[in-house]
Amino acid sequence: MIADAAAVDTTGVEPRAPARMVAFAWWVVAWAAMLLVPAHFRFRVLPWGLPLEQFFQTLAVGTAFLMAVIFLANLTSASRWRALLLVVIVNAACFGAALLLLALYPRVEPSRLFFVCAFLFALGLSAFPFLFGRLLLPATIALLLALVLEVALGVRSARERVAESTVEDRTLTTSFHRLSIDSYTVPQTPANVTVRGGGIVAYGKDFLLVTGGGEFFRASWDAADALQFARMPFTVPLEQDAYAANKNHYDDALLIRVTGIVLDPAGQRLFVSFDHWYREKNCFTTRVASLDLDAQLERTAQAGWRQVFEAQPCIPVSTGFDNLQTGGRLAFTADHKLLLSLGDHGINGLNSPALSQDPATDYGKVLILDGAGGRSILTLGHRNPQGLLVDSQGRIWETEHGPQGGDELNELKAGGNYGWPQVTYGADYGHETWPFSPPQARDHGDFVEPLYAFLPSVGVSSLIEIKGEPFVRWSGDLLVASLRGESLFRVRMHGEKLSYLERIQVGQRVRDLVQGADGRILLWTDSDHVVVLKPAAAPSAYERCSGCHEASGGIKAFGPSLRSVVDRRIASEFEYPYSQALKQMQGVWSEDKLDAFIRSPSTFAPGTKMNFPGVEDREEREAIIRFLRHYHTVPH
Repeated sequence: MIADAAAVDTTGVEPRAPARMVAFAWWVVAWAAMLLVPAHFRFRVLPWGLPLEQFFQTLAVGTAFLMAVIFLANLTSASRWRALLLVVIVNAACFGAALLLLALYPRVEPSRLFFVCAFLFALGLSAFPFLFGRLLLPATIALLLALVLEVALGVRSARERVAESTVEDRTLTTSFHRLSIDSYTVPQTPANVTVRGGGIVAYGKDFLLVTGGGEFFRASWDAADALQFARMPFTVPLEQDAYAANKNHYDDALLIRVTGIVLDPAGQRLFVSFDHWYREKNCFTTRVASLDLDAQLERTAQAGWRQVFEAQPCIPVSTGFDNLQTGGRLAFTADHKLLLSLGDHGINGLNSPALSQDPATDYGKVLILDGAGGRSILTLGHRNPQGLLVDSQGRIWETEHGPQGGDELNELKAGGNYGWPQVTYGADYGHETWPFSPPQARDHGDFVEPLYAFLPSVGVSSLIEIKGEPFVRWSGDLLVASLRGESLFRVRMHGEKLSYLERIQVGQRVRDLVQGADGRILLWTDSDHVVVLKPAAAPSAYERCSGCHEASGGIKAFGPSLRSVVDRRIASEFEYPYSQALKQMQGVWSEDKLDAFIRSPSTFAPGTKMNFPGVEDREEREAIIRFLRHYHTVPH
């Protein structure tokens, strides 16, 4: 062990061994320090609060140091300076191997500053026993106390206020707008990180976010125009602890979650919908509660929650219901009536009477709440309504999950029956049809037809209406989010008709979305991120091209689309009428060929249709090519 060689006196050449337990304790505490200190120093977050990419880096340096310790702790004899030389060599080899392995993993881009700091810290920890062996015991105690203090301060800081952790900054090309995407991690307590649900609403210039586990955050823009998150002192009054403590039902306490959030039109009263479990009856229901907000939010009292509504009946666990089919979205109508959507909890007529078609129950309906505990039915025949929106014209939109296929976008009309479970465009899981729907049916018969059905299912969630700046070309369109599809769907209406639907791949399960006061769109995802969308400005160098070439690929302009043009085969854009000059050329648009073409199209391809004198300035041509390569690569 290093105990035999770690501690040396200050006069002898050979190391002298301290107690084995002291040496062992030093290396254990030193390894803990290697996991905590560099991550906290570099990323300002304790390791368990890091996003996956940064956590991998912390794990890598911890593993590298552990490998070094295994070697160094077994030195049996070495002079002081030979031992120090081995400390440098062994740590360099271990950290180099860790860095190489991380570089081979494409989703992780190692931070050089983090690795340099971690390597220097590892050298100090490794060399200490060889230089100051007699101080090993007090140094171990001091380091342990410092780590305890660091963890305590880090946890306290996370609870009070957490700065943003940007994990993504990229662009995405769509029709009409090229999007800039920033993603921020929202740090939750460990018990609530995996509770999918919650939502986000605009609160003045800021945002109010509630997680599936009921924690509230205020998100605001700092001086650098980045999101900052502050945890609020109030939470949703869930029954998670009581549910988790009961052993007579499912062991999964994560079934208790927040399903919806909305502010009243005045922005002073908060409403949330959430699952509620009755211990005595061992049954579930959905509640809506409200909380009056003070101007600063920090003084809003937890005791101020008031129950607004509770769905009936309370559904016994023994019925085998699906607690993920709760719906639970909230919205206010133009005349300030509160709407609540409720799913059928999986009680769909296959094994017990269906709830969606029973007007005596609240489930499978969109309800109008009167604020005094009562309700009336706006529409019925819904399976799992996930999105609820009242647009600027007063129209009510709803999205809902079908079974296997058949997710729907509906415009709700008072008194409408939308058919579930009697008819659907989806099928029963593992089958080709839904047992109640005639296999040959081409419409919903006497029931209200969905405006659009997604086949296959994309797991639709919430939706918003896009308004004004900065998305002027999308103004008035609907933006529908999806879970399974990890996408947004931009819906354009022409009167009562759906003109088209554009899919925008986000790469995360989008639970809720909102447009802020400045027009930016924020997405709340199931991976505990808030994703910010805004139009990305094209570099000035590209403006010469944008008049004739639509970079998004979604609009046919005078010239062919330039999306993914770098390394694309020349004259290969589908159905574009290229000149014979370009059709006869072989090969792909390499950067050299693009440079020559942009410099002088007529010289590069005599007879080309491109009536453009060219760009003489070399740096400007390089800027255009960089733009085309970086921003217009087909997303994977």
